[in-house]
Amino acid sequence: MDIKIRDVRVGDSEELYNIRQMPKVMENTLATKGEPKEFLKKRIENMGDNNYWIVAEVEDKVVGLISLMVNENPRKNHVGYIAIMVNSDFHGKGVGSALMAKIIDMADNELKLKRLELSVFKENERALNLYKKFGFQVEGTVRMSALRNGVYSDEYSMGRISEEV
Repeated sequence: MDIKIRDVRVGDSEELYNIRQMPKVMENTLATKGEPKEFLKKRIENMGDNNYWIVAEVEDKVVGLISLMVNENPRKNHVGYIAIMVNSDFHGKGVGSALMAKIIDMADNELKLKRLELSVFKENERALNLYKKFGFQVEGTVRMSALRNGVYSDEYSMGRISEEV
């Protein structure tokens, strides 16, 4: 399977919306049922200089997104926060790894970030394994962090320090 990685385009917003609404995706993100379709389009259109969104395509279809937000505070501008989602039909097929490899390369080599952070629901074993593969470590547990399938769920806070990888 050929996975193409590229910068996000405004025209990707509908496919990205559909991914966010998929079972096995929605419950592992902070997406909500029935959120406005315009939500992602507006976010892409209004992206600031410290936001980087990259998509994965397979056969000209967007199948995943990873975003990196660099902290704007001068005392924390060495830190970036990552969020990722992959079309559930493409879980376990290398899309998440391709997206993570690209964003980490950008963070380390272009942006020269020292620390990357992300959050993941404790129950999301597939994502936990992906993040650990790329050098992220669990740094703490945020109890009852968000509703997941109608139940309050804990999240792990994970971090990756570039010198330690």
